[in-house]
Amino acid sequence: MGISKVASVRLPFVISVPHCSFQVPKDIRPSIALTASQILECSDLGTREVFTRFPVRVALWARWSRLVVDLNRDYLSRDPTGVVPTVDYYRREIYKRGCSPDEGEVQRRLKDYYWPYHWRLKEALQDPVIKVLFDCHSLSNIGPPGAPNRLQWRKDIVLGNNGNHRGEGRPSLGTITCPTEPLLMMKEVFEESVINAGALTQAILWGRSMRMKW
Repeated sequence: MGISKVASVRLPFVISVPHCSFQVPKDIRPSIALTASQILECSDLGTREVFTRFPVRVALWARWSRLVVDLNRDYLSRDPTGVVPTVDYYRREIYKRGCSPDEGEVQRRLKDYYWPYHWRLKEALQDPVIKVLFDCHSLSNIGPPGAPNRLQWRKDIVLGNNGNHRGEGRPSLGTITCPTEPLLMMKEVFEESVINAGALTQAILWGRSMRMKW
């Protein structure tokens, strides 16, 4: 886990970058069937370099690949793309035959890799100065086969608050993580500022956002 604190003027934000790494611990790497380039494909390339440069109060980033433990999943999730996934979003088997982690190994990874990150994140959010948590990612241009928008072109900028495509709450998912009005304002700012810079960019509101149980 990486942590940075900017010493000069700091915005009252916490930035979390949970999928930036493509590193795998040496004791786990022999059990993984994917090549180095395939592991790299599963990371959010460039997110640490882009998002942790902002002058925020706290920025956290993952040390290990999401294939080792997915910091953006509920710790109770045991499905194939859960907290310790066995299949990636390209529908490739992550582990060699007979090498998938058992529950004991899942618990070890939670203890060693997952909980330290979330304890630090929870500590940061308890600071009364903090106003906003940004959960930051990057996406491939085309949705991989295992993604909700598989084989479709994706928008350039994706904003999410656990609501619908208009940023409104969905009872089935619980409360939204950001009010609708400021989310729509951010969407407009992204579209207008990039267009004014000479590029045509589309922003979209997407329902999913990080909601963790501590």
